[in-house]
Amino acid sequence: MDKYAFKIGLSVVMLGWGAAANAQQAVAPAAEPSDALAEIIVTASRREETIQRSSLGIQVLDEQQLKTAGITDAKSMTLLVPGLQIGMGGPDTQIYIRGVGDFGASALSNPAVATNLDGVYLARPAAVAGQFYDLSRIEVLKGPQGTLYGRNATGGAINIITNRPNFERTEGSLEVEVGNYREVTSEGALNVPLSDQWAMRGAFQIVSHRGYLSDGTDDASQQSGRLEALWQANANVSLLLQADYSHFGGNGPGYASLTPGIPPGTTRWVGSTDPRANTAQLALPSAQALCVPTAVLNGLDTATPGVGQCHRHHAIPAAPAPERF
Repeated sequence: MDKYAFKIGLSVVMLGWGAAANAQQAVAPAAEPSDALAEIIVTASRREETIQRSSLGIQVLDEQQLKTAGITDAKSMTLLVPGLQIGMGGPDTQIYIRGVGDFGASALSNPAVATNLDGVYLARPAAVAGQFYDLSRIEVLKGPQGTLYGRNATGGAINIITNRPNFERTEGSLEVEVGNYREVTSEGALNVPLSDQWAMRGAFQIVSHRGYLSDGTDDASQQSGRLEALWQANANVSLLLQADYSHFGGNGPGYASLTPGIPPGTTRWVGSTDPRANTAQLALPSAQALCVPTAVLNGLDTATPGVGQCHRHHAIPAAPAPERF
């Protein structure tokens, strides 16, 4: 049975309110089409410049691209950025750019692709997840970037730029998606100008769905929130204070079992910890009259082989005892 997923989205935007809401709006004439290339401002070189003038190998995903593609986690970026591969090693995000990355699955590992949130380096791979909401853009720099981003940028760098608080008006947005596998994805933001120099913005994201594999793995249970305060002293001096929180639950990433012997017609989305996958793995050596220790099956075999399945002349020999000197 094939696996399909569908989504239904609802988006609500709350514009600013005030005396201007009652004013009559004049109908502006339609703008004439222009062949001019739209300018995209990036800060990958630690200064503002247009992407057309930047000498870096860079790809930019703007806010509209992220929303259209439904980017809610790091893994989804691989659909939009050629040469980028992102996977999960437990709770840690493993990022490769053009094949260069780090396979570390430890909280103490140093990644080979530097990830920055609003210019602040995220030193641990687990901190990357849970940051893909209410974003202005994402900058992906390909190739070594050690000059500007330090030693942990052998493969490249990824800059995550959030939507900053603004002083224009009070506004907010709310988006909700529902789908099969009990999927519920919601995201919202609220911007409030407090004075001429202070503004605050809060945002949240909730992602939840059942596991795609038969053993319940490959599910999602994430809650994230971010609060920002911006102090703008003048055109040249500003201070951004930011606090964020993320929680991840569920069973985590899963792996489909490709072991021959799984009953045909059941499903091809059998997880590696499913009892049917365990039975299929045991059936392979049993069909050849071999006795396989538990260690060979990576701990999946929890029962001893049945009587008659082990033949002495076919049994896998034990490891030789170490020599004594």
